[in-house]
Amino acid sequence: MVHPIGVVGKPGGDSTRASGHKFRLGGILLGLLMVLRRRRETLIRTLTIVQVLAFSLMTAVGADTATGALGNDAMIFKSSSGDWWWDPSILWYEGQYNLFSMLKLHGSKLENSVLHATSADGVHWVDHGAVITSTVFPANQIFKMYVARCGDRFIMDHGALSKPDSGNDTLRFYESRNLSDWSYIGENHPDPKYYVPQGRWDHMYILPKEEGNPAAGFWGYAVANPNRKMIDEGRGFGMMESSNGREWTRLPPPKVDCGRYAPINFLEIGGCERLAGKYYLIGGFVGVLGQFSYSEFTFVADSPTGPFKLDQDAWRLCGSSGYPGNLGVQFLASFARGNGEILFSQYISTAKGTWPAKEVWLVPLKRPPANGILEEQRCGQRHRHHPECGQ
Repeated sequence: MVHPIGVVGKPGGDSTRASGHKFRLGGILLGLLMVLRRRRETLIRTLTIVQVLAFSLMTAVGADTATGALGNDAMIFKSSSGDWWWDPSILWYEGQYNLFSMLKLHGSKLENSVLHATSADGVHWVDHGAVITSTVFPANQIFKMYVARCGDRFIMDHGALSKPDSGNDTLRFYESRNLSDWSYIGENHPDPKYYVPQGRWDHMYILPKEEGNPAAGFWGYAVANPNRKMIDEGRGFGMMESSNGREWTRLPPPKVDCGRYAPINFLEIGGCERLAGKYYLIGGFVGVLGQFSYSEFTFVADSPTGPFKLDQDAWRLCGSSGYPGNLGVQFLASFARGNGEILFSQYISTAKGTWPAKEVWLVPLKRPPANGILEEQRCGQRHRHHPECGQ
């Protein structure tokens, strides 16, 4: 279990009772969900609403401030700057969290803008609208981005199309000194030596090679389609490295070991972070590892370049049960760099077989438990004997 941040509970007070009511109601809704799943197509829409509502209520457990309990409308952020938004990337800077995401402006035919929003607590957000709108390229769609501090500047990378009829086969890069004013600095494409040239080459999570020492350079973990030779070698997603965050060298895909499960050669990347001397990578997609709809998984490595092994005791980070024609309810969770700590960001939607989804909400940022990124999740699952928790 991960915990909402930026909120203070009052043990024994009204907020604790309210939180208990929310949790019990969430459990009731999840029970109803299991019944509704058996009714198939006739109750599909109700099923989706129940899933979202149950998740939202259980996320809000304990969510009250020093001045009183928060209303449910404050717990979930939805941008008002466009027809829809998608795939947030979040980091801390100058006393607040900064969110960036894909944005389709009102009246626009394309999802060609980047939304910026800020929050002091990771729960309540101020919507600042678009900070980038792409108009000068042969194809101007903007797909998921990540933003990272690279020395004295910030670097944003986002997925894009090289031409109107291509897939998202391009990574475009921008830089900024203040997270508000951005300048385009270039783009790159898959190296056919390692990747399918017209395949996915999409959002890349940036990790410092040495924390606090930008001169050491950066690792990049990208969405990519390895070519057949790389797949045959058991390699998965894309990888690059950089000395400064501005120019990147494409590397072979890391090896991915799924243990007793079928091999994976494609993942959408939720990030890779160095925690307790190991490298934790999270990523997922629709239909991966036997899951019906969008689900996300945890991989662990001793080296930043892998091999990444599926954490078989705590492998499923999040996801939704799904049903025919539905993409999911919970989508790509990502690491978020907070004020000296690593957090999780997550959003939910009622996508029904079409993309983009019309309704998208960000739930409060969450903090992993103090005893390790996924140790609490691991010990709460059914699994064979685990020496750390004695189960």
